[in-house]
Amino acid sequence: MVFNKNTVRFILVVVVAIVLSAVAGCSGDNPPPSSTAAEPITTATAVPTTPAETTVPATTTAPVSTVPVTTPALPPGTTILFDFDTGTAAVLPGTTTPLEITANGLTARFSSPSDPAAFSIQSYDSTFLNLPRFSGRYLYQNPVFKTDMHITFDQPLAEISLVFAVLEYHGVGEVEQPTALRLTAYRDMAGTEQAGTATARGVPSDTTYPEGDLSFDAGGATFRMVVIELLYQQPGGTVFVLDDIAVTTPS
Repeated sequence: MVFNKNTVRFILVVVVAIVLSAVAGCSGDNPPPSSTAAEPITTATAVPTTPAETTVPATTTAPVSTVPVTTPALPPGTTILFDFDTGTAAVLPGTTTPLEITANGLTARFSSPSDPAAFSIQSYDSTFLNLPRFSGRYLYQNPVFKTDMHITFDQPLAEISLVFAVLEYHGVGEVEQPTALRLTAYRDMAGTEQAGTATARGVPSDTTYPEGDLSFDAGGATFRMVVIELLYQQPGGTVFVLDDIAVTTPS
């Protein structure tokens, strides 16, 4: 077949059109890459959160005590002796206040406002004092100035008695009248509610210091603490010694 020039030109135009159409279709499916850099895609990752710190008040666990919360009550009318020598009331010489002694189920605490070491356990072997009423060990006041003896008990008591001596000299130019020793009893261990008082003077001799007995009866009431002190007088004694402290529970 013979084509003239016009026919050939027409066929070329058609072929070019078809080719361009095909190219345009492909370009629509896959657009050219952009010249602008794509922003990176950020993926949020869950971060574990720590619970807010809670402030808990500091607490201290109290140690478990081996001492009973309450001391078993002693039978009515029971008398206990603190003589610093025998049984569970025995205390080593040289022991100083404050100190606690338990005798036959009753605990007594001996102390002084002048502690430490205002009083100590002594005997003739250490003091060389001539005290006929005293035997073995006794409670001796260490400082030469006036001070008190406080005794508290872990159970209510009805009566107390003791032997005492006042270390003072008598005679011409010395103390004329023995200095009085006073005991004040309190219903509570804090010493705020007074139960009563008792006072006594020792009896001097030519060779000894004034010695005597001091006792107190609560008269149906009870006490948990006693304060023992020398009353002021001039001239007068300032140092005292105690022994054989006997207490009795209520009947």
